[in-house]
Amino acid sequence: MINPVLNYGRHLIEWYLELSLPYQSVLDLGAGYGTYLMLAIKINPCASLYAIEVYTDYALKLMEKGIVVHSINIENH
Repeated sequence: MINPVLNYGRHLIEWYLELSLPYQSVLDLGAGYGTYLMLAIKINPCASLYAIEVYTDYALKLMEKGIVVHSINIENH
């Protein structure tokens, strides 16, 4: 189930992605399961997707979706 408290801005992200067309790549810091990256690829199927995600389970799910993942803890670097 999607948490409505954390879901308030999805339409704004989609609006911004459409406004930003044509973009070649998208980087998501702390990408989680890649929800916003999947929105980006839906709007622009030619875009390259990149994620910074330190949590291993999330990183593996992102890689399964074809997203280039870098496991960097940006809070401690």
